[in-house]
Amino acid sequence: MLANAIIGLEFVERTFRATGSSDMSQPLAEIERIKSAMREGLTEIRRFIFDLRPTMLSQRGLVATVEHYIETYRSFLPPEVDLSLPPQLPRLTPEQELTAFRVIQEALQNVHRHARASRVSVTIGASDGELTVRVRDNGQGFRPSAVAPTSSSGFGLAGMQERAAVVGGRVNVRSRPGQGTEVTLVVPITLQPADAVANEARAVPTYKPKERARREPD
Repeated sequence: MLANAIIGLEFVERTFRATGSSDMSQPLAEIERIKSAMREGLTEIRRFIFDLRPTMLSQRGLVATVEHYIETYRSFLPPEVDLSLPPQLPRLTPEQELTAFRVIQEALQNVHRHARASRVSVTIGASDGELTVRVRDNGQGFRPSAVAPTSSSGFGLAGMQERAAVVGGRVNVRSRPGQGTEVTLVVPITLQPADAVANEARAVPTYKPKERARREPD
């Protein structure tokens, strides 16, 4: 519905421009403002639908879902987006994958709303039994200690920390005015049952019966 309304506004805009009148600058500016607000609303609706049930997460895993999310909303991110994603990542529990995705999602939304950054990087890695997710921008930064966790301008920090705690993880936010922001999530890796069984099977050495020494005939 919003998409059709935007198309209708663009038709009205073209009609106004075709009149060639010199006093149409204000109406055209207002139409552009409405179009921009409607596009923002359409994106928010799509994001809300995606938020309700990111089915891709359960079907294709964390890395593919993050790539898809960034490509979908790239126009709302800084001009430079650097991704450092592992080619393969063990399938974690659904709760862990959802937590990691939500932290990335919230951090990127904060970049869009508050950071005024020209670059953002998203890094996902796994080592020493831990999943590490890092979102870093070069924006205006802020003082985390000056932000009340429960305030409406709390950048979702409390929500990210609560999500991480549920799966035994932690979120660290580093930021200073004028020096950008870095959000880091660390979660202990717990494999999904199928992967856990497969990894356990690979870890168990294959049993090979020892050959008995042959006795030479007398």
